[in-house]
Amino acid sequence: MENVEGLIIASLKELLELRCITKVNSKTKSKLVYPLKRDGTRRISKQEAKLIFIKHIEQYGKYYYSVEAPTRKKYLSTGAVPMLGSIDVCLYEEGNRKHLVEFLALNPRQTSYSRDFEILFSDEDGLDNYFIQLLQKANGGTIMNVENKYTEAIECVREKYNLFHSRLKIFLCEIDEKRITMYEVDENGELSSSHEVYKLEE
Repeated sequence: MENVEGLIIASLKELLELRCITKVNSKTKSKLVYPLKRDGTRRISKQEAKLIFIKHIEQYGKYYYSVEAPTRKKYLSTGAVPMLGSIDVCLYEEGNRKHLVEFLALNPRQTSYSRDFEILFSDEDGLDNYFIQLLQKANGGTIMNVENKYTEAIECVREKYNLFHSRLKIFLCEIDEKRITMYEVDENGELSSSHEVYKLEE
């Protein structure tokens, strides 16, 4: 049985081998493929990563899990009324929530990062949670922009709650570069320098 980080890395490695429907052949391992957008290009979303992660939980994990689990607290997402949110994947041990996992695809606006980080840091005390982001293409400027958004999201949590109720690790998966990078956020809300955990050599 694998721990959560092992499940995440193994599932992202499988994601990096995923093909678009137009690129499949007799040697293609997975039946899961990327679909096409209306303009004929490959669509990248968080759904493929989430499906593969759940498959790895089923095959190798020790956890029970739920998908789109309701948050404990209400959050201000859109509009002026706080509402319950949902968590992409929630992992349980002995009937209790142990890990919350959120997925994000591409590089959306800051509000997406801040909303996810608020839930991951603040929805419950003492959890070890995970944020998994997928980028299709990335260069130095893209990575710097994403890291700045991580920092700003952390500061939003600090300003609102003045402390961090749970711990967070971030996995950044660069699909075209075939690379997985990990960051940690310590108990003081400091973002660690990046650490490459996998690079697929072709």
